[in-house]
Amino acid sequence: MEDGLELTPENILRAVDRITHQQFHWQHGDLNLSSFYRSARLYGGDHAAAHLRDRGLSLNALSATGMAVWGALERSPYVDFTLDLSPLGISRQQQENAMAAICAPLSSMRSQARSLRAGRRHPAYAPSVLRAKPGIRGMLDGSKVLVPLPELVLARTTAGVYYDVIGGGAEVRNEIGARFETYASDLLSSTIQSLTFSGEYRYRRRKNHIDSPDLLARHGGSLVCVVECKATKMSFDSKFTLNPLDDGNRGFDEIAKGVFQIWRYFAHSREGDTADTAIDDNAIGVVLTLDSWVQVSFTTKEKILSRARQMVLERAPEIAESDMKPIAIYSVENLENLVLNQPDEIILDQLRRACRDKPIPDEAEPDLTLTAIEKPYPFKDKLGLVLPWWDILSQGREP
Repeated sequence: MEDGLELTPENILRAVDRITHQQFHWQHGDLNLSSFYRSARLYGGDHAAAHLRDRGLSLNALSATGMAVWGALERSPYVDFTLDLSPLGISRQQQENAMAAICAPLSSMRSQARSLRAGRRHPAYAPSVLRAKPGIRGMLDGSKVLVPLPELVLARTTAGVYYDVIGGGAEVRNEIGARFETYASDLLSSTIQSLTFSGEYRYRRRKNHIDSPDLLARHGGSLVCVVECKATKMSFDSKFTLNPLDDGNRGFDEIAKGVFQIWRYFAHSREGDTADTAIDDNAIGVVLTLDSWVQVSFTTKEKILSRARQMVLERAPEIAESDMKPIAIYSVENLENLVLNQPDEIILDQLRRACRDKPIPDEAEPDLTLTAIEKPYPFKDKLGLVLPWWDILSQGREP
């Protein structure tokens, strides 16, 4: 009924895109090494840590509490608010502060839910208070916490830490962006052996100094892939409104800017201004994002590329059509799945396929299960460095 009130022949494909935002995350979840390590790398910087300390929190305590709550819910429909996490090196005060961050009283939850959902006529695409506070206190007694969707506890204490730290302002935002770039570099260089990777550098063009894109991939001395990282998170409306690009969403402008930066680098390389004078005939660009800004909607990608082309006209007329290489807009989660489960030649092929601007009729998608290989997770031995509770738990040692 609600879909019938909103959908038209013009926006029906956008509805498919928002359904994928609603469903896809549940298919892989957050109970995996990548989710824990990635969130710790991104949100474990000094500025983020200082902002958490101001609220009586720490990334290690949030993560350990989330894992402990999830584990307890495997045996019971509720958990005690005062879990004893001292065996993991978490003090009682740290644990209670972490629980307060992910739980709220029932009365407060009801009030927030009414406020969040007011004015939204489609209940399937209205925000849920359980995303921010997956635990509900006060339904049994003051010391018990009910968690209707246990998986949300893990989501809240991994990727959801973003919302605990982003209030720290520009210093935290810049820190997250820089750490996202180094994480992407470490991920790619440790899983793709056939390519060499280098990071951002500054080059001179005429009288100006320009920063290159974040990651440059080369094969045999030729530039094969240019990666620009964008750590902007998707808002709720970005995922679930039918016209997200028409609603003035700044995040999509950031993605378009990333496309523009990639094309500009190819143009300046062609003109001899950069360190990359040899460009592979099949070179591509990748805008690497924290969230899945483009799921299955080619219309969304077309609009992003159109914005990037407008930037070219306004800011860099030296960019020729030949410099506008094919672009893939890829989430870091999808990239992890790809590089950890496929050989190098399949990785590049899949990235090139992701560059398509429109579906190709009758084109068969490859069966990636036929080429899947098992690669060791490259950061398993480093997880304890960013989340000390992990080493305590896995090695059975004293905190």
